[in-house]
Amino acid sequence: MYKHILWDFDGTLFDTYPALARALHQALEIHGVSADVQEIYGRMRVTVGAALSYYEKEYALPPEYRETYRALRDQWEEKLAAPYPGIPELLRELKAAGRGNYIFTHRGASLHGLLEKHGLADCFRECVTSENGFPIKPDPAGIAYLMEKYAMNPEESIMIGDRALDVQAGLNAGIAGLAYLDGTGPAFQCPGMLLARSVGELREILLK
Repeated sequence: MYKHILWDFDGTLFDTYPALARALHQALEIHGVSADVQEIYGRMRVTVGAALSYYEKEYALPPEYRETYRALRDQWEEKLAAPYPGIPELLRELKAAGRGNYIFTHRGASLHGLLEKHGLADCFRECVTSENGFPIKPDPAGIAYLMEKYAMNPEESIMIGDRALDVQAGLNAGIAGLAYLDGTGPAFQCPGMLLARSVGELREILLK
């Protein structure tokens, strides 16, 4: 039984990538770069930071480019970002069952506003964001921090994400790693990982 469930955020709990891709597409246009929005989306599904850096270096963009992107991101997320269907219900069911939900994400403070907007902030015991200063995944330092703080038994803990680096971070921390692949992002394999393709399959694994 998994008593401690550690979640990635973007692409796992919330469908944010369409908003992020549109924001980056618009930011690039403002700085004189024409790029295909589907290409942008694909690069962001690997990591947002890598996508931003790719276009920054490829087109020698100025530092203001990232500021433009962040401002547009907030606007697009207000319009488009939302939890995936079934995720809010699952989070509340896990909490009601006495399980601990946590977030480990590369996203910064904007996470909290999205959780509050959709009434999900109280579903989590703690959210580790980029503001905590831990190395990015698959480095397990952020997970190790949560495990120590909440005295987690590794056999009762699991990290869930939509990318290999999320799953590998969990495995590197000595806990289970589960790939949540609902068909909207690229498929991958990590040795020893668990797999769920729907919220129903997630529920079966987490609440059994």
